[in-house]
Amino acid sequence: MNVVILNGADRESSLQAALCKEVERRLAKHDDSRNTIRTFHLADLFIENCQGEFDCWVKTPGQCPVHDEGQVIAQAVHDAQLLVFLTPVRFGAYSSQLKKAVDRLIPLLSPFYAIREKLTYHKTRYSAMPSLVGIGLEESPDSNQRQLFEALVQSNALNLNSPAFAATVIGADSLSWKDDIDKVLTAQKPPANPSGSLAQAKLQLKQVSLPQDAAEPFDEPPMVALLQASGRAPGTSTSEAILGYLEPQFAAGDAAVEMFNATSFLHDGKTAEDVARRCAGADILIIASPLYVDGLSYPAVMAMEHILAARLQTGAANPARLVMAINCGSPEPEQTRFALASARDFARQAGYLFAGGIAIAGSDNINGGDLMATGNHTGRLRAALDLGVSELLKGRVLPAQICRSIASSAPLSTLYRLAGNHGWRANAKKYGLNADDLDARPFNETRREDLSHS
Repeated sequence: MNVVILNGADRESSLQAALCKEVERRLAKHDDSRNTIRTFHLADLFIENCQGEFDCWVKTPGQCPVHDEGQVIAQAVHDAQLLVFLTPVRFGAYSSQLKKAVDRLIPLLSPFYAIREKLTYHKTRYSAMPSLVGIGLEESPDSNQRQLFEALVQSNALNLNSPAFAATVIGADSLSWKDDIDKVLTAQKPPANPSGSLAQAKLQLKQVSLPQDAAEPFDEPPMVALLQASGRAPGTSTSEAILGYLEPQFAAGDAAVEMFNATSFLHDGKTAEDVARRCAGADILIIASPLYVDGLSYPAVMAMEHILAARLQTGAANPARLVMAINCGSPEPEQTRFALASARDFARQAGYLFAGGIAIAGSDNINGGDLMATGNHTGRLRAALDLGVSELLKGRVLPAQICRSIASSAPLSTLYRLAGNHGWRANAKKYGLNADDLDARPFNETRREDLSHS
């Protein structure tokens, strides 16, 4: 059996390195030692962040046009029967190192839509996908983080159409690792909706969207940091469009407003430290991120890691607020529930008052355009944002009815999928491709070529 380990460990962590070695040892003894194991130590690899342009679906179907280790990893995952996500638990989810690789797996999927567990996903490009095992390391395991991590792994398995999955979060006691790892390798089962049902998923979304109790008013006009966490080029991002709508409204309320791009954090150095410090020092931090593979985008996770470090370093005594806006291309806002739960955990760790979550479904209707020019498509969203700005400027949080209203606002799923599939075909024609070309399976060809030379 071919096994691929995506190791999202921090470069400097000896504990995480030791766990990776133990996972490799247990895999070598598992299944009568017939496993061929390939480990990617992601912190040591240059992998571009997903640009979110979907060229891998409509321009070079099945392959990311960026030729780096991300493409090598996608091929290796295609060839594997078991995929292992190994990561320190960050905000109940994956480290930025792992997330940068996970976001680059979407060429393995087709652009065309499918329904699994009453939710909209993408069809699988290939006839078989590997089973998925997620192993998280948390030195002091927390039950809420454990539940979120295991739910996210199962959601990824459902998204990728893996035949089976298993997930666990283990602690720093290396004496228990052997049994914990062996158990997760033998306890795989078919993925389902991690929430149990669509109704329960809707309820979970409303719960994680709601703000904490109202805050005290600001003594003076607040400092506001708007953080755009999409990998798309400037002027093409829905996240940027949302923040661009908010910026002049905060400024009109005498707030000092700064807008940042989370791609600033993708390169270590003075720029990342400076942006982290300014975001950490703001009275109100609003992060807008697309939903990538069921979770926050890689730039969003990287930004949160830096901002958390900055707030812990400075003490961060100011009663700052965090608002999280997640936009997704799915017609179901429930798809954002795990990303919003992760944002809430970031707020808890970084000492923010969680001031509300905004779940935006069917964001292709915005697609980076000016919200004012989108008419009725974004009327409810604009009204909610208008009221939200007014409340935040007063030192309050987003009204609960706003979060509930947006969380229950969604396009008709059937019509959305039909229109979406038509849109993928239309986009392909721009590059001289037809609908059949979008179902290309380039990694099958690469695999055959490799076998013919072996």
